[in-house]
Amino acid sequence: MTTIDIERIRADIKRFEEEKSAADIERGYCVLDLKKVSDYFAYEVYQRYEKDVKAFLLSYAEILLQTNEWLVLEATEKLNGWIEALDVAKHCVDISLSVDCLMMEYYLRQITGQATGQKGSPLFAANHITSVVADKYEPYWNEMERLDYTGDYNAYLTQKMEEIKQWQNLH
Repeated sequence: MTTIDIERIRADIKRFEEEKSAADIERGYCVLDLKKVSDYFAYEVYQRYEKDVKAFLLSYAEILLQTNEWLVLEATEKLNGWIEALDVAKHCVDISLSVDCLMMEYYLRQITGQATGQKGSPLFAANHITSVVADKYEPYWNEMERLDYTGDYNAYLTQKMEEIKQWQNLH
């Protein structure tokens, strides 16, 4: 393939995407993208809660292995705080960090009965939880996106939680 072909393909892709967007708007279908969360904020969430959340998840995985049954625990203020912060952090730009936050949040929601859908096998979940716990995120600082994060953790968390709620209400 020559350079001209690649440029032509890129132009065609751009044109097709624009045509699709225009057709979607005509049909009344418009999906608004959720604004991404700062990697620096997400990493701060990760550092704050990773040790405690992973210790909690590991203890729960042991229960799953021993009983082979799901045990739903009360959603305490501490657990809900973890879930809320991880729910925001999972929308960061860095895919690895996003997945780590997503998986911790997912299992916390399963444990507290806040997840929808089927839970699957407790033994499989216990095995997967141990792999989530074993995973340790290490940032590549030169690739992290600061975006609009100024370092005010509580204000940023509140702002992003509100943005996510508004976005969810539109969809």
